[in-house]
Amino acid sequence: MFKSSSERDSEGYQPVPGEPVVLDSWMDYLKLFHPEDLPDEEWYRQLDRYDEASRLRRQRAEVPAQPTTGSRDEVAAWVARKHLIADSAIREVWYLPREAPPEEIRLLELNDRLAGDESQAEAIDFGLDVEGARFRLFVADVTSDQLDRIQRDPSRLPPGWSLEDTRIWRRGA
Repeated sequence: MFKSSSERDSEGYQPVPGEPVVLDSWMDYLKLFHPEDLPDEEWYRQLDRYDEASRLRRQRAEVPAQPTTGSRDEVAAWVARKHLIADSAIREVWYLPREAPPEEIRLLELNDRLAGDESQAEAIDFGLDVEGARFRLFVADVTSDQLDRIQRDPSRLPPGWSLEDTRIWRRGA
């Protein structure tokens, strides 16, 4: 660091863009700029802090109003918004109505905190009754890597599912 720009220029240096940040330790730097390089114990401690903050945010989150018409698309949008609020690990919810029976809602939930077999997306069947409208809700959790593979090869989706006419909801949108 130089006392003045003229001193810096006389030494042949160029200014570095941005604002200087002063941190107490290398660990603080990693937390801010390279959390993927944290030691395991600190990584999980950070996740626990974010999970607690997420829990507190959920408590003050506005609960989406229940659907009024009971249409499949409206119910799917409501479920997607509720899931994005309820689970901070979900980054996106993809609604896949193409080729689904009228009483069925198919969702892909993008969640990079998953671990396990990523070869094929597997959907879990949930019953759903909203204002007298009964639906079968199928949810398949996928990671970003898995979603990339699915987009290149849709046969990795559960049988009969299609990415055509997809509607996507993202956190904060």
